[in-house]
Amino acid sequence: MTATPPRVSLRLHGHPADVAVTLTALRGLFPHAAVSRTYRDRTGGRVRIYLTTPRP
Repeated sequence: MTATPPRVSLRLHGHPADVAVTLTALRGLFPHAAVSRTYRDRTGGRVRIYLTTPRP
């Protein structure tokens, strides 16, 4: 029995410049991944972005 590959979700959390650099690198590896909107921390200064790869 062959299972479908899992859907992968990554959470990027950190300072906006660091998240942007990491997101750029991951978009090169996963060009068809969906990127969420930016979520800001309540304390400020950090952001969260979710990157989700679709199932083939």
